[in-house]
Amino acid sequence: MVLNDVTEISIPLQYSDEEDGTDYPNGDATSESLSSLHNKKILTSCTIDVWCWLISEEPTGPALSNLLNGFQTACQYGIDSEGCAHSIPDKEVFSKILTFVLSEADGIFRRRLGISDSCSVEGFMKLESTSTWKTVRPLVKSYLRSCLFLLNQVTDCQLLVFVLSRLRASILFFVAFPSLIRRFIKITVHLWVTGEESLSLSSFVLLRGIASQLNSDCLENCLSKTYKAFIAHCKYIQPTNMKHFEFLKDSIVELILWTLKSAFRKFSRLCSTWQIY
Repeated sequence: MVLNDVTEISIPLQYSDEEDGTDYPNGDATSESLSSLHNKKILTSCTIDVWCWLISEEPTGPALSNLLNGFQTACQYGIDSEGCAHSIPDKEVFSKILTFVLSEADGIFRRRLGISDSCSVEGFMKLESTSTWKTVRPLVKSYLRSCLFLLNQVTDCQLLVFVLSRLRASILFFVAFPSLIRRFIKITVHLWVTGEESLSLSSFVLLRGIASQLNSDCLENCLSKTYKAFIAHCKYIQPTNMKHFEFLKDSIVELILWTLKSAFRKFSRLCSTWQIY
């Protein structure tokens, strides 16, 4: 997918960037980085092409970190960014950065970690003490946080749906960042309840993925936040949005059923442990 004409920025939700207490690689400004703002690096189309080629040839090299810093700038500030070390001069560069990172980042991280698309949460958690994960971890976190910034600011429906679809592939990585999971659920629920048809559907598919792949706390969080958002949205029901209302209601029912199935599986495992069967 190639993203074009996506520059409009708004801020539908607010959250603190300091919730998890961890910075991006080469991220938040220090005294050293503040001085570098006077020598802002303009990310040209040629620069991005070279970085993308280098990443394809050598994913463990520094080009990935450089591109993720550019991705951070694109997600937070968009085009003609001010107050940061990188500048994105036009839509072409903006589109190239987002298209490559969103399309390739998950696969690059998985290849570096040696895990498949079907890797389980349990299998992934075994990697958390390895040196490979400690190297890749800040890059993964930078990517996930930047995506959340993008979801929270951009208004283009096509881009939002694309970002959600790519984050669905990376749900597993959120296990390592509990505070990002909470932020992730909050933003996704907001898009689910307020978005138009395709965006609302994509948001719910993502919520369902979070509920099914991550732990029971995430499932309960999804159910709680969707229910509260649904109740609040009921105040604004109009004949013209009854179809959307029905979809939201069906979504809640599906999450409740998933909660019951999850509880039954836990009970079955407990019974098996007690050798009741």
